[in-house]
Amino acid sequence: MLAWLIALPLSAVLGLFVYSWWRERGFNGDHPPPGKFHSDSHVHAVDSLGAEPAVVFVHGNPGSCLDFTPVMERLSPKLRTLAFDRPGYGWSPRPDPFMTPVEQAHFIHDAVKHLGLTRPVIAGFSYGGPVAIAYALEFPREVGALVLLAAVGHPDEKHVLSEAQARLLTPTGPLIAWGLGPILGPDAVASGYVDAFSPKPVDEGVVERGRWLFTRPPTLLASVRDWHVLETELPRLAARYGELTAPVEILSANQDRIIGPKHAAYLSNHLKGSHKVDVDDAGHQLMATHTQAVVDAVLRAVARRAP
Repeated sequence: MLAWLIALPLSAVLGLFVYSWWRERGFNGDHPPPGKFHSDSHVHAVDSLGAEPAVVFVHGNPGSCLDFTPVMERLSPKLRTLAFDRPGYGWSPRPDPFMTPVEQAHFIHDAVKHLGLTRPVIAGFSYGGPVAIAYALEFPREVGALVLLAAVGHPDEKHVLSEAQARLLTPTGPLIAWGLGPILGPDAVASGYVDAFSPKPVDEGVVERGRWLFTRPPTLLASVRDWHVLETELPRLAARYGELTAPVEILSANQDRIIGPKHAAYLSNHLKGSHKVDVDDAGHQLMATHTQAVVDAVLRAVARRAP
């Protein structure tokens, strides 16, 4: 009897790990990559053909290249647009467990060089903001302009992790991610999108996509590690804001519950040549709820693009 009492919970735990392993192993078969892989790092991106200059989109945390589909559809064929999966998200691999925004900028830059893009506009959404800024700081002569969409940028405004997220940073974090992530994650994704879309209604298609993209164990771990790294890296990045020379367009959502307008205000005050537009009746998920405002910001950046 005692043996059974021990064996049953162990079998249940083992079953969770087997399910997660099986689910992750078959991910690309169940959800084929919608774009192509570039550079030696196999960076994944979707590409919509159009006229130069190209616009490179960098998603938030969590997120994927597909977040920009509504914007890319409206910009095509007027402009060539590309959306990249950051390392550990969507279909891009993650070379290292902990990666700074600067390292992620280099990861994307390798693909941009592989594609032969000339002075593209770099557009970063949310966590993609620090990555876009790092890109412009690391490769100033290779960036035409920046677009920062509800972007993280204030070094003193910390992102507070939930208790469940914080546990993923402990030594047992990978076990939790692989054991419970795919089971408990979908409800957490749905709940998170309520705040991300507020005050607008949630787009159920976006939520459903998040359920299978963001609950993958590698992505759960990448997400929490990125927030952890940003605590020390964002102040270092902010100390370099004065070095930026590219024109900057900033789009701020006035009712943003995720990032908040303080970030846009800080960026506007510390980035030379920046132009900020506040979007009213708007929450964090601007690409889905205020697509035209994002399109307009991109077009303004293209018009201001450095020769």
